[in-house]
Amino acid sequence: MKKVHPKIKSFIDVFYGGDVKRFVKEYKQIVGSEINLSNPSAGIILFIRKKWGLSSDLLLGLEDIEKSIKHKKFKNLKKKSNIYAYASIIKQFLSILINEKLLNANEIDFRTRIQDPKEDADRFIDFYGLNKNSINTFSQIMKILEERDIYIFAFPVNTDKQEGIIYPSSPSFIILNSNIKKAKAGFALAHEIGHFLYKDIEDDKQEEFLSDKFATYLVIPSSILPYIEEIFKRALSMQNKEFIFIKEICKTFSCNIHPLTAIERLSLAGRLSREEKKEWKEQIIKIERNINKRKSKANWEKKLSEKLGVMISEKYKKALSNLLSQRQINKERYLEMIFEKVSYV
Repeated sequence: MKKVHPKIKSFIDVFYGGDVKRFVKEYKQIVGSEINLSNPSAGIILFIRKKWGLSSDLLLGLEDIEKSIKHKKFKNLKKKSNIYAYASIIKQFLSILINEKLLNANEIDFRTRIQDPKEDADRFIDFYGLNKNSINTFSQIMKILEERDIYIFAFPVNTDKQEGIIYPSSPSFIILNSNIKKAKAGFALAHEIGHFLYKDIEDDKQEEFLSDKFATYLVIPSSILPYIEEIFKRALSMQNKEFIFIKEICKTFSCNIHPLTAIERLSLAGRLSREEKKEWKEQIIKIERNINKRKSKANWEKKLSEKLGVMISEKYKKALSNLLSQRQINKERYLEMIFEKVSYV
């Protein structure tokens, strides 16, 4: 066999346990051609997107992943690890629980997407029984996914730019960055669902663009738009309009949507030009930074500043408890699988 390119070798080691033959077989099935292991083409990016639902920047971070899970020892995961290291470990742990019939393997089941984010969001709301007459919060979206055996986790990762990833193939799970604000969590979760819906689009920027729009429409359905517009209209008449808008959005919706998402929704409805949206977003980000720095905050400001925090799927935790009670794992292994061995302090 030809020498394997270092990055492809890392990918096979992490996601296939070093099984080159299985990787080559799956690659051919999905991409439709053989892979040159020593000099891979853009087909590897297509494969990663179609098979794993992950972005192509995965290849850039594989060295960090290998360091984090060298010899597949979970103890090497540490505070703010690469998000793909968590994904690799979670996949292994979920497989154990599924094999023991303590969890079900599933994937997001939604086949009527038409690449119109508004229409897709409406159909998704209907398909999964979400609400068209209120905002769809992080807790609500998480609940309907977990009920269908799509497992949700949140961990601190080594970049603030990445809010999450989705593993769309069965067993499907989503990992969010625990450092994001709670107010952004609903949008971030919906955005990852968008990546599943539009994963077959070859243009990364277009996929990101459609996922953002889908998430905005999902979190803020059309019936809620008039309330956002009224808050915006009142704020416009005030001298410190951006601060008033942030405050009223947070107080009206209990900080379950972020002001930036509200601005994006107004823009999608044609209420703001591109330049106006940009100016509003810049001012909101600036004000939010100042709020975060203040020691003394109003209650709504405290809520806006709250981070999502580390989260472990409830179904996953229950399955692990059952495994422990059946004495199929010891306490040390349980703590490892429940991610207690990672220092988040």
